[in-house]
Amino acid sequence: MFTPLLASTTVGTLEFRSIAEPLKASLPDINFVQAHCTGIDFAKRVVHAVETPRGGKGGVAADAMVADIPFDVLAAGIGARNNTFGIPGVVENM
Repeated sequence: MFTPLLASTTVGTLEFRSIAEPLKASLPDINFVQAHCTGIDFAKRVVHAVETPRGGKGGVAADAMVADIPFDVLAAGIGARNNTFGIPGVVENM
């Protein structure tokens, strides 16, 4: 999502779909998992992970699912955060 244009979507000068690209629609053969990685076993080609709560607010719930996720090709996004450009309320409403 490109947050500087978010305000334009609320007043109708720009459509929301113009500032966001859904990953599942554009990459149908990719399995996206949002989780905290606790380790990677490169020999077995497995990522050890704990699911991230919906909304990505961080932290790990007490009843969070632990998973071993097999991979063929691994692309990891480490510590990515959207730039909110200091706009009040963006973080709370993402």
